[in-house]
Amino acid sequence: MKLTSEEAINKLITKSANKFEHEIYLIRRGRLEYVHHNNNSIQFKSSVPPKQTTGKDVNEAKHWYRCMSQNDFLHLKRRDVLLGGDSYGGIATNFDYASSYFSDTNSHIVEFETITDAPLLYHTFLGLNTGKGTPAGPKGEGDGGTFGLGKTGYLGGKAGDKFNELLERTQITWRLVACKLPLPA
Repeated sequence: MKLTSEEAINKLITKSANKFEHEIYLIRRGRLEYVHHNNNSIQFKSSVPPKQTTGKDVNEAKHWYRCMSQNDFLHLKRRDVLLGGDSYGGIATNFDYASSYFSDTNSHIVEFETITDAPLLYHTFLGLNTGKGTPAGPKGEGDGGTFGLGKTGYLGGKAGDKFNELLERTQITWRLVACKLPLPA
């Protein structure tokens, strides 16, 4: 028997409240809205749409998006910094590109916002390059560009360290804009 959307949400809330406490908090307050479900997962989106759904050039972007795993999201929620990793760990200037990585494994999309109107991240990241020659720029993908925050990302992880420093100093804020949660058996 196929569950209705209300039954699926109630099942998630009653059987997974401890595992997804932040997400359920947002669901109960109407900040996350039901999108759809199947036998394996239930998807939600923010009641406040993402600020940038299409590409914006990195030298103008104030909003950035990252698709991440449940564990990465829990780390961000608990510590207000991103979990370091060996991968590229990119942030993109638009929700649509980040959502192309949305899956059961990469189940959360977060919107980051710089508190200044200026393109803080672009100039900050370029300023990290203390080597000689032309500084490396963002990766030319995602209809605007991306910066990798992981060890194989921009400047071998220096951008990720700086990003976390800005998060800790609240010069960057974040919010959950989409998630795909496993539906309990």
